[in-house]
Amino acid sequence: MIHPATELRYIGPEIGYGVVALEPIPRGTVLWVLCQLDLVLNAQQMAAFGAQYQPILDRYAYIDSAGRHILCWDAGRYINHSCDPAMLGVGGEVEIAVRDIAQGEELTCEYATLNIAAPMPCRCGSPHCRGTIDSDDLTRLW
Repeated sequence: MIHPATELRYIGPEIGYGVVALEPIPRGTVLWVLCQLDLVLNAQQMAAFGAQYQPILDRYAYIDSAGRHILCWDAGRYINHSCDPAMLGVGGEVEIAVRDIAQGEELTCEYATLNIAAPMPCRCGSPHCRGTIDSDDLTRLW
């Protein structure tokens, strides 16, 4: 479940939608928590959706440390990556603000923590942008 002082907004044609803060959010605030409405799917359940749903699941679900696919029911599925993320995971089912977040700022996370299957091009725009997001970035950078 995404923090209530956020909303889904169109960020731009390169990124699409993202989640922004409606008010200042202090460092240490819980921004997202896995909840009962989120879909938690194993490989068989993923395959059962059929080919027409795979692009949606590939784009909006992430893989947790147990290898399950998590599809958030709310705007949490629109949290974008940044190489300078506003939030990081704590224990796999909670994300907290790692710095103060200003009103109107986009909430971003670190996709390298989400067990991505293949390297992804990065367009985050951060001065620290790596250009590519890879699952081994987590061990290399943190």
